[in-house]
Amino acid sequence: MESKRTECVFFHVTPEVKEEIDRYADDDKMKEEIIRQYIEREKNWMNDSLKDFDESELLYRCALVKIKGSFKKAQNEYSEAITELYTEAEKQTHDLKNKLSEPRDMLLQMQKELRCFEAEIKGLPSIYTLQSIKDLFSIIKTYNMMSETDKELLIKIINKK
Repeated sequence: MESKRTECVFFHVTPEVKEEIDRYADDDKMKEEIIRQYIEREKNWMNDSLKDFDESELLYRCALVKIKGSFKKAQNEYSEAITELYTEAEKQTHDLKNKLSEPRDMLLQMQKELRCFEAEIKGLPSIYTLQSIKDLFSIIKTYNMMSETDKELLIKIINKK
């Protein structure tokens, strides 16, 4: 639908387009054609830019998917490594408990025996103090250092009482 053109509008164009329009200053149809071509080129440029934007968005989304996958993989590897460490530590703890059970049992037995000794010592009459026990050991030591003749003589003396 062709209508009569009575209005003029100004808009910015490139210097090359202005130069071309100026060449056809007297030919309105040619100027319109130049403007149509210019608008078509701009439209194509805009469509190309939108395509580039869509492609960039797609690449960005792909990169995000890769990053997400890499992160998930790293998270799984980290979890597996922690699980391995925990399992190994648990095994070593179990092995250590097994190795220490024998010395532990021995210590418990010794503790039990020491309590028995303690009870027996507490049950001794008060004449058997620590000093009298030391004196007894001193007498035994002296007796062991005596000659056989002296030992026989001491036994005779003790038996006469």
